[in-house]
Amino acid sequence: MMESTASAADDYFKAVEDGDLKKIKEILTEGRVQAGTSNKDGHQAVHIVIRRGHIEIVEYLLDEEGVSPRAVVKDAGELIHLAVGRNQLDIVTKLIEKYGVDPSLPSQAGLQPVHMAALMGHIDILRYLASLPTVDPSAKSNKVDLQPLHCACQAGQTEAVKVLIGEFQVNPNATAEGGLQPIHFATMKGHIDVIKALVDDFGVDPNSRSEGVLPPVLMAQFGNNWKVLELLTERYGCTINMSVLSHVQQTQAPAQFYTGMVVTSKPMPAVISETKPDLDMPLILKAAYFGEIDTITDLIKGKGMDPRLTNSEGTQAIHIAARAGHLPIVKALVEHHGVPPDARNNVRLTPLHMAACYGHVDVAKYLVMECKVPIEPVAQDGTNPIHLASLQGQLEMVRALIRMGSSAATCTENELCWQPIHFACGHGHKELLCELVDNHGMDPNVGDGVSCFD
Repeated sequence: MMESTASAADDYFKAVEDGDLKKIKEILTEGRVQAGTSNKDGHQAVHIVIRRGHIEIVEYLLDEEGVSPRAVVKDAGELIHLAVGRNQLDIVTKLIEKYGVDPSLPSQAGLQPVHMAALMGHIDILRYLASLPTVDPSAKSNKVDLQPLHCACQAGQTEAVKVLIGEFQVNPNATAEGGLQPIHFATMKGHIDVIKALVDDFGVDPNSRSEGVLPPVLMAQFGNNWKVLELLTERYGCTINMSVLSHVQQTQAPAQFYTGMVVTSKPMPAVISETKPDLDMPLILKAAYFGEIDTITDLIKGKGMDPRLTNSEGTQAIHIAARAGHLPIVKALVEHHGVPPDARNNVRLTPLHMAACYGHVDVAKYLVMECKVPIEPVAQDGTNPIHLASLQGQLEMVRALIRMGSSAATCTENELCWQPIHFACGHGHKELLCELVDNHGMDPNVGDGVSCFD
């Protein structure tokens, strides 16, 4: 009886997944399937064994079965991009040195392998690629003016930043699309260690700016990156200029200066809308922003100000304090001034959403464990706190929320029906992905035949 094609393919891909070279050779020699056969997700055997690091099977497929070393990878690029993405140095080396693959070959997103290695923090591959005579460690990507250093800074890859500047003499002030410099990318994403490395180790000016680009301290204010703001003002003496803030329109927010990095196959729900301190903001909200608990007490008790006073977005002092991680202010507002710990703003965000998004575990624990607020309140866009924490890659916050009763599988209440793993995958938060998959049993296959680990 003739074996079905489907059955033969199943046997083939099982052997591939198992790394069983002997079985693979047997199936291919008998002609039961072709080496370039794709599975139901559109992946060939060579793609799978590269992900698994089975270099001997990669060589067999390329040497004996005629698989091209430039085989296309679905939604990614070619084999070299897949190998870089999965941190397979030996396979990257083999593709370049044995099979002649161009080490500067751009992916579908326009990133060269050296950009990808910097973005993902694959240091050994980064060093290898940057040392090749045909690779420029300051190369611009093919679709936007973006260097590997900018990728590393945006992704928070401190070691990659140090390698590129310290070992390969990349300019620490190199400009990208729109005039943005490495310190601006790190500031926008809140990467404290990268900022410290740039300023302390490589002499970057913490007030760096170029035409049309705000200095880091204003970027931190616009982005509500409180830890960065504290670093810039307290460690480096940068000055907060409230009068400037009052005249800068929201359309000039730094997130809109540059949108060329992240490409997702589906729209992402919105991050918490920005609340910026300006001259028209109620004083109690400004005090919450800067952690001035004595000022808040004086305004409420001495001047009779309503502790629930809002701005135009319906945001109260408790929302701002939760976002900034000012636990004493949150506690004072709840325990002494009668502010509801689950107060909603105009888009139905609660203080717990704010704390989760910005990683303030102590605030979240207080709200859930002591104030007994719901662990999964739903905002207007359908997200709850664990979604926002996952979106921002807040690993410890996600762990804390799950310990307190939130589900790792909870879906957004909108048409996307996304789980935390979708948010983590969409923004490349690798540690969080491993946490959700390894410790909470989440499926890394996020749809459309795509795995978070592809």
